[in-house]
Amino acid sequence: MPAKKKTELIETADVLPVDKPTPALSELGLIMQSAIAQNASIDTLERVMSLYEQSQAIVARQQFNEAFARFQQEMPVVKKNKSAAFNTKNGGRMEYSYASIDDVVAAVQPVLHRHGLSYWFEQQQHGPSITITCHLGHVSGHSICNSATGPVDNTGNKSALQQIGSTVTYLKRQTL
Repeated sequence: MPAKKKTELIETADVLPVDKPTPALSELGLIMQSAIAQNASIDTLERVMSLYEQSQAIVARQQFNEAFARFQQEMPVVKKNKSAAFNTKNGGRMEYSYASIDDVVAAVQPVLHRHGLSYWFEQQQHGPSITITCHLGHVSGHSICNSATGPVDNTGNKSALQQIGSTVTYLKRQTL
């Protein structure tokens, strides 16, 4: 029996269409046209462009911070619906509850998207260690990241690929 495909409609608000220039881009165009009309040097044009890029980065960071603050106000509690239990190497028993990566994503993704935020992961493996970096970005272009590194999970009777998968899933959950 084929697996059911999950689909979800995500609404985005206040996202500028790509086919229309933003007011800031139009403003830059006017400044550049004026500078060119006055026979500005390449150095002057480069400085104008650099100042524009700096001001855009400041605005993007401010918009990101505002959206992230709104996200934090709405951040849902992620329930720990999964449990794990295993025997330790010294003969004891370890039991705990945790939220799966699917539960974390299901809880945070709609709220992130509502505020123009999205996330993505990068993965690197260095010998017996794996590093996952979670990037959190805003539609304005500003982003931050959080990284975690851990050893490949060789507990239990996992195959080599399952050991990597276990570590990757754990680190994604922690960094998100």
